[in-house]
Amino acid sequence: MSKVAGPLIHYQGTIMASTTRALSIIKESTFQYQDSLPSLPVPDLDQSLEKYLDSVKPHVNSEELKNTTEIIANFRNGVGKELHDKLLQIAKTDRNWLERFWEPYAYHDLRMPTIPFMSFSGPGPFKETVWPQQAGTQLERAALNLWLRTGVWNQLRREEVPVTKSSRHVWCMDQMRSWANCCRIPGITRDSVTRHFRTEKEGSCPSHAMVFYHGRMYRLECLQRNGEAFTAPELQLQLTRIVEHADQQGAGIGIGALTFTDRTLWAKNRDHLIKLDSRNRDFLHLIESSQVVLCLDDDEPCTDTQISQTAIAGRNCTDRWADKSVTEIFFKNGFYANQCEHSPFDAMVLVELQMGLEKQVLEMKGKWQGSNIIRQMEPPEELVFTVDNVIQQAIQQAKETYAQNASTVEVKTKQFTSFGSDALKGLNVKVHADVFTQLAIQLAYYRLYGRPAPTYETASTRRFYHGRTETVRSCSSEALAWCKAMVDSHSSLQTKLQLLGKAEAKHSRMMKEAMNGQGFDRHLFGLSCLALEEGLPVPQIFIDPAWTKSGGGGNFILSTSFSGYTQVYGGVAPMCTDGYGCFYRMDRERYTYLLL
Repeated sequence: MSKVAGPLIHYQGTIMASTTRALSIIKESTFQYQDSLPSLPVPDLDQSLEKYLDSVKPHVNSEELKNTTEIIANFRNGVGKELHDKLLQIAKTDRNWLERFWEPYAYHDLRMPTIPFMSFSGPGPFKETVWPQQAGTQLERAALNLWLRTGVWNQLRREEVPVTKSSRHVWCMDQMRSWANCCRIPGITRDSVTRHFRTEKEGSCPSHAMVFYHGRMYRLECLQRNGEAFTAPELQLQLTRIVEHADQQGAGIGIGALTFTDRTLWAKNRDHLIKLDSRNRDFLHLIESSQVVLCLDDDEPCTDTQISQTAIAGRNCTDRWADKSVTEIFFKNGFYANQCEHSPFDAMVLVELQMGLEKQVLEMKGKWQGSNIIRQMEPPEELVFTVDNVIQQAIQQAKETYAQNASTVEVKTKQFTSFGSDALKGLNVKVHADVFTQLAIQLAYYRLYGRPAPTYETASTRRFYHGRTETVRSCSSEALAWCKAMVDSHSSLQTKLQLLGKAEAKHSRMMKEAMNGQGFDRHLFGLSCLALEEGLPVPQIFIDPAWTKSGGGGNFILSTSFSGYTQVYGGVAPMCTDGYGCFYRMDRERYTYLLL
């Protein structure tokens, strides 16, 4: 999930207020503040190392702590200082020093399949309101959603999407560019991202969507030649044509399955496709440059658990394109879900835009309210790849590999209705709703396993230029002390409340520091990347057992994130094979969890 991006509204109750409005025309332009955003600061090396040492303490014994303390001291006075000085030099010319490292090393060098291990997914927000389960609504709802999405895409093109703000800060909007017309491209050793989105000032931009159904794929134009959007009824007719054509032709070969293999194998198969026929290259470009992939799925999941399981690790890999930044899946029973490639943007960007779409769908009561006149339209174009035995065998192998991978990921959702955020206001100790949830997660793990778990919570750094995320290590010494008191029958209520207050204060301070660019995980990550690029031996701090035990190097047992006070939520697979993903939203009366 970084993991599913975290508490955008953790300390700013006004941030989401701007996004709950419909995405309507405003005086400010979406990207007008980009040049005036502050640069991402480089934290002080001593402070980062002190914070790291503090985060290690719950996970090591006294002898290990002593050894780690010596390693940190040697790093501070030796290669760590040299690397830090080089990072400071980079920061003099790069407004975001992390940007050159983040996508390549955190995502694109990894060779594992993106689905089900790295992409984030979640159920659509309307199943309890205007889009209940209903047979025969799949195409109608998919068409309306595509029409609304194209409207937001147009607003983004015109730079009319409201700027996300807190009470004191403008937030970076650059990630919005990756919400549409964006795709990951496999490489033999390192992937890349291609971004085709352009504002109207910047030039033309592909407006088509790709529709996947029964192993076949179709190019669906969302705009007329004059730039006017096709209406929802017109798009529904086009979707009907696609379904009828595919049903008549029979199941397609399912090229999309190739995107579910490990990245190096997919890169080789992609190169082979291109060599087979130049048209294959053109078809790949159409998929990769499309504003979105729309999947019409025959599955009929009913609950949020079933919807999330199907989206994150379902049985269908032929009607997906794992590399696309956003894939929208509409099921036979009218429910839908999102599936997103994580490397180019964080989940809170999707949440913000989905909230605008949600408001419009609710205002329309889930139904098209405009003209039902259907203009003359060319039918959608099917993309028929040239394949050979090598590709056919690769597709079959990809299906088998994906089935094995998907079987390792289990998804559950849970509604906790005993109380919500309002109940916390009556406590004798001040505790933020997100911190309360984080501590509850710590306690649940401690009760299950009798030990602390290194924990990742996402903090947003979007108040800085091209900011992405920072890590908050929720399993602090203060949190552990509180957990121990909670399971101690001899611990008094007063003691538990006092320890809760200390744990809350510690977590809130860490979150504030992280959002202000003063966390330490990204700093140490940058130093490790620099050592690699300089051809240096791996510094001892990164091979010390305490580094892994405390979660470093992507070894967090608990991966968590807060999607806010919204109806939109989702999750991503755990970082570790023995770990959990715990993602949640809340309102005044309940908590909703997505667990993996």
